[in-house]
Amino acid sequence: MADLKECPFCGKVDNVLYVTRSQLIKKTGRVYSHYYTCKDCGGSISGIDQLDALRKWNNRPDTKEDSQNVNQQLKDSISELWELSRSMQGETDVSMVCNDCINKLNAAIAKLESI
Repeated sequence: MADLKECPFCGKVDNVLYVTRSQLIKKTGRVYSHYYTCKDCGGSISGIDQLDALRKWNNRPDTKEDSQNVNQQLKDSISELWELSRSMQGETDVSMVCNDCINKLNAAIAKLESI
C-alpha cells in the first residue's frame, strides 16, 4: 500500500487516523465507510474501501502546471458561482430562491475565494 501523505487540509504530518465505521442500513445490510482523518484540523476523506480512501487522501497535483490548472478551475468555478448568485438576487418568485439560500451561497463563495 502507498505511503500516507501529509494532511491535504492543514499540511500536518504523522497525526492522521484511519477509521472504519460500520452502519446498519435497512434492506441492504451492513455498509462500511473508510476514512482518513487528521487529528489536528479534523479534515477527513472517505472512500469505499481503505485503498480508495488512501488514494483520495494522497491526491495532489504532481507539477506546478497541474497546480496552476487546478487553480484556474477553482477561479472559473468561483466566477460561475458569483454569476449564479447575482442572477438569483433578481428573482422575485420566492419559490425559486430564498434570501437565506443566497446568503449561504455568498458565504460559500467567499470561503472559496480565501483559499
